[in-house]
Amino acid sequence: MTFFNATLIFGGLAAAIPIALHLLSRRPPKRVVFPSVQFMRAKAALTQSRVNIKKWWLLAARIAVLILLAAAFAQPVINSSLSTTWISIAGITFFGFCLLALASLANSQNSYRSLRIGMTAAGLLVILIASLWGIWTFTRPVAVEPGMAAPRAVAIIVDNGSSSAWVENEGQRLERTKAIGKTFIDELPASSQICVIDRSTKNTALTIDKNNARNKIRQLEVVESPRSIDELLKLASNALDNSRLETQQIFILSDLTEYSWSDIRQLGFATLKDSNRKIQLTVFDLGEFQGQNWGISRLQIADQTPPANTPTPITFTVYSESTSDARDASITADLEIFQTDQTLPLVQNGEVVYPKASSVDRRSLRVKKRAEQEFFLNLPALPVGTHHGRIRLVGEDALALDDTRYFSVKVLPPSRVLIASQASEEAKIISNAIGSTSAISSSSEYKTDVVSFEDLPIVRLSNYDVAILIDPPDDETITKLTQEYIKAGGQVLISFGNQGSLQSKNNFWFQASAKRWRSPEPGTFLQPVESQHPAIQGLTDNVPWSSHRIQQYWQVSPNEVDQVIAKYAGTNHPAILERKVVNEANDSRVAGKILMITTPFPAITQDNQQWNRLFGTNAWPAWLLCRQSIEYLADRNAVGCNATVGSSLAYQIKTDSMDLVDVNGFLFEPNNPIPSPILGLETSDYLRVGEVGQAGTYWIRGKGLESGFSANLPEPATRTKRVDLSSLTEQFGRDAFQVITNLEDIALRTAQSSTTVSLHSPAILMVAIFFILEQILSNRFYQRNMKARIEERKIVENTKFSK
Repeated sequence: MTFFNATLIFGGLAAAIPIALHLLSRRPPKRVVFPSVQFMRAKAALTQSRVNIKKWWLLAARIAVLILLAAAFAQPVINSSLSTTWISIAGITFFGFCLLALASLANSQNSYRSLRIGMTAAGLLVILIASLWGIWTFTRPVAVEPGMAAPRAVAIIVDNGSSSAWVENEGQRLERTKAIGKTFIDELPASSQICVIDRSTKNTALTIDKNNARNKIRQLEVVESPRSIDELLKLASNALDNSRLETQQIFILSDLTEYSWSDIRQLGFATLKDSNRKIQLTVFDLGEFQGQNWGISRLQIADQTPPANTPTPITFTVYSESTSDARDASITADLEIFQTDQTLPLVQNGEVVYPKASSVDRRSLRVKKRAEQEFFLNLPALPVGTHHGRIRLVGEDALALDDTRYFSVKVLPPSRVLIASQASEEAKIISNAIGSTSAISSSSEYKTDVVSFEDLPIVRLSNYDVAILIDPPDDETITKLTQEYIKAGGQVLISFGNQGSLQSKNNFWFQASAKRWRSPEPGTFLQPVESQHPAIQGLTDNVPWSSHRIQQYWQVSPNEVDQVIAKYAGTNHPAILERKVVNEANDSRVAGKILMITTPFPAITQDNQQWNRLFGTNAWPAWLLCRQSIEYLADRNAVGCNATVGSSLAYQIKTDSMDLVDVNGFLFEPNNPIPSPILGLETSDYLRVGEVGQAGTYWIRGKGLESGFSANLPEPATRTKRVDLSSLTEQFGRDAFQVITNLEDIALRTAQSSTTVSLHSPAILMVAIFFILEQILSNRFYQRNMKARIEERKIVENTKFSK
């Protein structure tokens, strides 16, 4: 036997109170009448006090009342094999025998005849009722009812991720999941503690209100940015920690997709396995997906920042997922562009009016069942600005969430690039790498000018978006011009080689003098450090940097604000660094950036060709590094234009056309009638979104804020491949992990999991029984026989009369 409130057992110490009262009680002096005391001899008075307990039945009843009352408050429980009904029958039978025993005692004390007959009849009647109740209970078939089981602490996890939007013949899977969840709540025993956790829950608490749990399940919707099942298991375990109920269970409603259960080995599983409590884990498997579905894979946009009036190709794959009775089908993909209107979206009559979408390209192809087909669509020439669009599949299928993919592109005017170099062939390589022209053209991304370092002081650097310095000499004038350009918001790419002298302690670029370092044969190579940096993104995996050896470089000591993007393999020497220079008027804003390469780039002149072989044979990694670095500095890589649902986003806001004194911007999210105000632009260049909630187009509107971005679901989120149940069973253990597949199993699991029965009600019944006995004993049995009292009174009166 265990107790929910074991500390209340100490309340049984109150049983010492009636014992003390009985010991302290004094029997009233008995009056003895003598005819004369004149012949009695005087004797010294000696008083002795001895207390004897004579009312044992009354004392026992009072002690039993207090002990049983303390036990009832402590809420005792026993194993469910002992039925509460039989315990109650035993208690009533005991009460009947107590009445018969009291009747026997009354008869021995020659009490009133009516009392003896009444108590005998009452005892026999109580025993007869208990016997009939026992016979009826023994012959009556037992049905599993919620009220018969012991209360439990249950955490219900509802897997309402993207796959729950799948539509079958019976309807949407989420609606079926809700019905199963309500049925499970109805089957729970009374006074059970329940919490409902869905894929968007961040905190929860147990409640005994079943209606509250039903309402929460009724209000569930498909969550596109779900928390992992593993996180929810940990959340459920923490919630059950707050319960004192012995039987605890986690009930999961899931279709067991591999995407949802892929990280089950992490937090939640470890929490359950390491827990000292025995938590039963039951999973209701919704079964295989029925029906046919087509979906769009991730879009591949040839250029997310295309030049103006230049078509851009978009490629993607349409995949098919279906049951065995699926068929081949002709699929049509439609490319739509949203209307460019700076006044939209806007809130009108409580609803958001969005820009309209118009079709600009369409294509149909035959897709085989359970296969993939590559599609190709053309984004037409667009004017300068940010444009949003979508590609959607025409028609209906089992899952609508993967039928549409959204995208955003920034059409930018040509960026002006200045290349300063002493060698024209080096400048030509950089110009060819970025595909620039020497004249302004609507179809070109860059317009480049090439100057020597002698002519650099007469050039107005403010006319250029990016300045590239190839092996600059150690010249104070050049250093000062570069420094002023960066502080004014300029972007600089600089490589150091044979011409520059970094050995001076007062050089602008680094905090200490640098050393010219020679690497032992066969030389070192570039090793990326920040793989997600835009300058080297995509150049970290499967790129043969080891084939492009570096024999010499400058060993430098970076400043505290410098970020090391790549280093030289086998050393901690920085190879590529980025330094962001803050605005002097507002230190939270970035004024300009510098990308520094500590070896010549490119190294093709006679003075520098012995430093490295980056632009040697098969130099495509160096070409990509050059192009991506300049795209990053010119802000042409569209970082943040396209986001993934469930991830955070930092979207850079251009502040050139903004009035920072009166910033008033709003973010219009998909399917949200209330736009969110954009805060913090007075002190930051970025709009930070903590977590992108759902797929769609996000519009940024305000004075000087006509921009936005697109978000899409990760492709695995809508795939229907299911996890292997045998692997889950091995992880959690066969005793602690159970899988059910139909509603009938819910009642069976509920009955099997009820291992304890509460004795609270029987204990209260026993308290009432002993209280009645105590009242009878104190008010009737220990009163003296009335006839004896009358005879004693007559003797006293006759003695007084004779005197």
